[in-house]
Amino acid sequence: MTPADGGEPPAGGRLRPPGFGLLMAEMRGIFEFNASLMFGPRQTLYAAGAELLHIFPVSISTHGLALNITVQSYRDQLDFGFIAGANIVPHVQVLCDTLPAEFEALEAAFAPPADLKSRAG
Repeated sequence: MTPADGGEPPAGGRLRPPGFGLLMAEMRGIFEFNASLMFGPRQTLYAAGAELLHIFPVSISTHGLALNITVQSYRDQLDFGFIAGANIVPHVQVLCDTLPAEFEALEAAFAPPADLKSRAG
């Protein structure tokens, strides 16, 4: 790939539009949160004969990332891992503590009506 002016491409061979660096500097605040889901096994796992009860995911934090939430499924449950910048999210435990109540509210909001439950059961 060659630039339109016929010169040599930058290192790595990728062309960047004029002002790309300034644009990325302005967009830095957009990427301060990351969430990801890792699908895990549905069957029970064992290590040295002991049953594995949870898989707590740990992800990598990058420069400028304020909060990373990773969710790992295992059997019929979800386990959460929180990585946070202490200077930006100083009380990440509060966020973790509110998670169970928020999931109950989400489940209640999307639960089928009672008459559908009775017909299905």
